[in-house]
Amino acid sequence: MSYVSLAADAERMAIPLWIFPYERRGKKTAAMLRVEIVKRLYGPGHPGFKGKQADIDAHISCLVDCYTGHLGRAIQIALSAYEAAQQHAAELARQTALRRPNRKEMAFLAADVRQWSAVSNAAYATYRAARVVRREATWCLLPITMQPDDTPDSNPWPIPVPVPAVAVNASALLSASHEAMRAARIEVDTALRRPVVPVPGYEHCAPKHTAPQRFVAELERFIIRLEAEIDEKAETTA
Repeated sequence: MSYVSLAADAERMAIPLWIFPYERRGKKTAAMLRVEIVKRLYGPGHPGFKGKQADIDAHISCLVDCYTGHLGRAIQIALSAYEAAQQHAAELARQTALRRPNRKEMAFLAADVRQWSAVSNAAYATYRAARVVRREATWCLLPITMQPDDTPDSNPWPIPVPVPAVAVNASALLSASHEAMRAARIEVDTALRRPVVPVPGYEHCAPKHTAPQRFVAELERFIIRLEAEIDEKAETTA
């Protein structure tokens, strides 16, 4: 991978290539771009990846494809929700370290972490099930079981190797996806919510559902389509 491809990935993530973007002065190095892209994908505090530099850059391009929706909506939601969970977890840690922390804000942040973590787990389970249903290789792009208080390890993550999924039972994975979805639905429906701030002139556009709720609803519809795909394949092979 070249600097050109890494720069293209940064631009796809809306990351400026210049240290002073408005002056177009001080072009960022490849190392700086890698750190910023990974931080955008996984939230603050991620230790980065270990391996050959070319392999790391290729993996980053794959992750950017996931984040921008080129490799499926489920993994896009999983990465977005994981990023949100890690960002809220970092802010919660910052608030906790204050001499006089804002207890109300900490309660909101803890709820944000829990519901975004639940959405990420459900979306990632759905992504893995979809790859199996379609007989495609899958990547371990996120921790399979992520608890609300999980933070990235201090050691760099190994670059995942695609694993053929043809030997895994698709129905079992879909069942696991349903369980993850139910847990996510409970979490996002019962989580402590921040008050909605009305915007003058836009009262008719007030959201009825939170972003995590919309994500869960979208994933539930996607699982139904996957089950239909399994039924169709079963009919054609019968």
